[in-house]
Amino acid sequence: MTIGGGSPVNFGNANVRVNGGFQAGSSVTFGNGTIAIGSGTVSLTGTNQIGNGNLAINAVLSLGGGSSLTIGAGSHAFQSISIGGGAWMKAGAGDVDVIAGIAVGGDSTLALGAGNYRFGPDGSARAVALSGSGILIMEDGAFSANGSIVTEGGSRLIFGRTVNHQINGHLKVAGSVLFGAGRYTIAGDLVNGTGGTTWPYTSSITGMTYGNALEGVSTSGFDQAGINVTFILSGTLNLSGGAKTKLIAAATGTTGGVIGSVLIDSATSAATNWAAGASNVFSGVVHLPNSDITMSGGSSTLSDGQCFMLVANRIIATGGAAGGSACVGLPSSGSSSSGTIELVN
Repeated sequence: MTIGGGSPVNFGNANVRVNGGFQAGSSVTFGNGTIAIGSGTVSLTGTNQIGNGNLAINAVLSLGGGSSLTIGAGSHAFQSISIGGGAWMKAGAGDVDVIAGIAVGGDSTLALGAGNYRFGPDGSARAVALSGSGILIMEDGAFSANGSIVTEGGSRLIFGRTVNHQINGHLKVAGSVLFGAGRYTIAGDLVNGTGGTTWPYTSSITGMTYGNALEGVSTSGFDQAGINVTFILSGTLNLSGGAKTKLIAAATGTTGGVIGSVLIDSATSAATNWAAGASNVFSGVVHLPNSDITMSGGSSTLSDGQCFMLVANRIIATGGAAGGSACVGLPSSGSSSSGTIELVN
């Protein structure tokens, strides 16, 4: 279906089914009802709305040129989503299925309501790709990505809370990211390659401010932050120069979710690098028993008065790198007023 430029088109409250693609040269409004669009491309311009109801688009949904799309509550299924050129899309509560990847370009936003998220890969095995200043906001709900998540500098990525976030690929962040509480099971590396945008951030699309605090703990000033989280990796955690990371493990475990006091666990033998200029606050156990960890000059990994424990095959600190912790319950010398700190090798 093709709609030429001119006056806005309003389909009213109705079930609408379109065989093939949908091209609109003017703003379009669908009311409440079931919307199903077949294969091809769905391209929208101007200000567009879809009401409450189930939505299925078996095509590439493309928004650009400052256009917008507001979707109500209901299940939302797409072949793929491509948003760029200052465009934005906001969806209400409901499950979101995207078969072949999400791409958000610069100065563009995708904001999704609470629900279960299932994202498949694009042709480059990426489930999510955010360009510089691209933004993806998700609320609470089960999360799975059958592909890597890759972001560029200046972008923002927000995960909601759920028991277990599953990522079948790498999570490589070059912008900023907020990790909602829960476990993150990642079949690859976790990389903070940033040094750019930090939290908090106020979205003009949702009207909300993100990143002042998580779970009652301040995360302001960090670019990668998660509170009450556990990361189970098949790869390792690499931190680039300038990265500002705050990750706090949960004090107790949750069935199928976080593991009490465990922040990061991986059996990989690949090298781990925390580069010069990285500034980290970690609380919990970082368990990388087979990996050599290199902390380069100027990097710091502290615990902000909490307990941080690092288990590695070998720890290499060079050029003024710093690490510190404040753990209670270390082996005592028999007096309640003193104790010993031990290096175990």
